[in-house]
Amino acid sequence: MTAVYILLTALEGYLCGSLCFGIILTRLFAHQDIRSMGSGNAGMTNVLRSIGALPGVLTGLGDFLKGAAAIALGRWLFSLAGLDPYVGACLAALTALLGHLYPVYFGFRGGKGVMTTAGILLVLNPVILAVLAAVFLIVFAATRIISVGSIVVAALYPVVNLVYALLSETEPIFSTIFAAAIGGAVIWMHRSNIQRIRQGTEKKLVIKKKS
Repeated sequence: MTAVYILLTALEGYLCGSLCFGIILTRLFAHQDIRSMGSGNAGMTNVLRSIGALPGVLTGLGDFLKGAAAIALGRWLFSLAGLDPYVGACLAALTALLGHLYPVYFGFRGGKGVMTTAGILLVLNPVILAVLAAVFLIVFAATRIISVGSIVVAALYPVVNLVYALLSETEPIFSTIFAAAIGGAVIWMHRSNIQRIRQGTEKKLVIKKKS
């Protein structure tokens, strides 16, 4: 039975993560595929730029909530099985992020995982989320480039996690490895942004206005 709960947790995380709201909402609002517009990414930033504020905000909210829901369910499933709920949450988080990046419903082409990771952190550790959100806002205010803030907080996530674990006297190794895996995946998905940042061609955020 233990293996069944582990499989269910991994599966529900992936299926929840595969609900890419940027694709869904763009089809509803504009009858187009967001992946054929702008940067070609299915995340909130491209929806904001290409479609507008309302679908963009709804995309971010949907991706955020699906991350939170997936790991809350994973934690509950592991609790039912008498397993460590934190491990269940981490397993669901990893598969939810995988689903967002490579969604089974949409040809395995999704977003870059920032808002889904934020939703994951809301359930896993809201203190760390608050710290990283503050850093993101500072970086974004200075640059007006969302990708720069996203890359910075992804890189800082394992560092902040390690500091938090040491200060709170909780187990640091597993959680920091998990944070490094999540942060590394988000940075990897931003590799094209990193190249444009180096070239000085990365665009600042401009929200599309209604025509």
